[in-house]
Amino acid sequence: MPISIDRARELPTEKKSMGAVAVEELLEFLSDQACNAAEIAEFLQVKKEGVYTKLKRLVEEGLLTKVYDEGLTHWYAA
Repeated sequence: MPISIDRARELPTEKKSMGAVAVEELLEFLSDQACNAAEIAEFLQVKKEGVYTKLKRLVEEGLLTKVYDEGLTHWYAA
């Protein structure tokens, strides 16, 4: 659906990166709970498929811990 030119002129010209948003917020979100990929994707407001690369990188950096519960993978802040 089109938006008015006045509204368009008020919007930022660069797309906000979810990667930049999320690391600190995600770590805070996962500091007192372990969540699965679907829950993390909902928190980040992205598709579930889009979180796996980010989660893998954060595990490799030692910022997240990955655990398994009855076949489900969960992540929490390390």
